[in-house]
Amino acid sequence: TGAIPVRPAQALASLLVAVGVPDHRVPDRTEDRAALLRGRLAGRRVMIVLDDAAEEAQVRPLLPGGPTCAVIITARRTLAGLESVDRLRVDVFTAQEAVDLIRMVAGGRRVDAEIDTAHEIARLCGHLPLAVRVAAARLATRADLSLARLADRLSGERGRLDELVAGDLDVRASLARGYRALPARQREAFRALGLPPAPDVDASRCAVAMDTSMTEAEDLLDALVDANLLDVSPVDHAGAEQGCYRIADLTRMFARELAGEAELASAPRVRRLSCGLVTVRGGGHARQAAARPA
Repeated sequence: TGAIPVRPAQALASLLVAVGVPDHRVPDRTEDRAALLRGRLAGRRVMIVLDDAAEEAQVRPLLPGGPTCAVIITARRTLAGLESVDRLRVDVFTAQEAVDLIRMVAGGRRVDAEIDTAHEIARLCGHLPLAVRVAAARLATRADLSLARLADRLSGERGRLDELVAGDLDVRASLARGYRALPARQREAFRALGLPPAPDVDASRCAVAMDTSMTEAEDLLDALVDANLLDVSPVDHAGAEQGCYRIADLTRMFARELAGEAELASAPRVRRLSCGLVTVRGGGHARQAAARPA
C-alpha cells in the first residue's frame, strides 16, 4: 500500500490475472474474486507477498485456503486480528549490520577507508534500516560526497530528516504514512512524545502531557507501540527496571516537527512534561506490548 491503500478487490484482480485468469473473466464482487483465487491456487505451491498491509480487512480476502501456499505479510503496525500466523518483529540493525549495508551499497573500499565515520553515520541513522539505506544511497550516487561530510550533515538534529532522502526513499515520508493512519487522539499523543529531550517516557509522564488518566495514557502508548512508532524498553534511561517506552531519535525528531516550535514554547503541559515526574511501573501490560511483531 502507498498513501492510498490498495483495495482488496483491486489486489485480487491483479492476483487473478497473475495466475492466468483473463481480465474479462475476473468477477465483479470481491467475495467471488477471493473464491476464484482460492480455487486457482488449490494444490499449487505458491508464495504470495503482501507488502505494507494497512489492516486485517485488507489482507483476509487475499489469503489462500490450501496448505501448499504461503503468504508473507509486511505491515507498519501489528495486525493482531489475523489468525494462525507466525509473527516476526523486524528490529533495527546492529552496528555491524548497518555498516555492512553501507559497504554493500556505497562500496567496500571507499567505506573501509573511513570505517569509523561509517559507524558514526549508522549511529546517526539510529541503525534504522531505511535510514541506513538512504544514507548509503546518497554516498553511492555522489562520488564527491565523503563519509565525513555526510556524517557532518547528519550531525544536527534540526536538519537530519532533510538529509535522509534519496530518490523515492524518504525517512520522513515513511514516518508520515504511519502517523496519518493514527486516530486523532493517538496523533496528539505522538506529537507530545517529541517534546521532552530524553528518549524514554512512561505512562505517568504521558498522562500529564495529555491531561488524562493513567489508563488512557497506557492505552495511547500501547497503540503507538502497535503502530511501530514507539518501543517498549524493560529498563529506563537511569537503569531502573520498569514499564518504560522508548522513542527512536529519528521518530522523536519527526514528532517534534509536528508539534511545532510555537507549541514547544507555549503549551503548559509541555512544561510539565519536561519536569522530573515520578515514574511508575508498567507491569505486564507494557511488557506484553514489547513482544509485538512488526
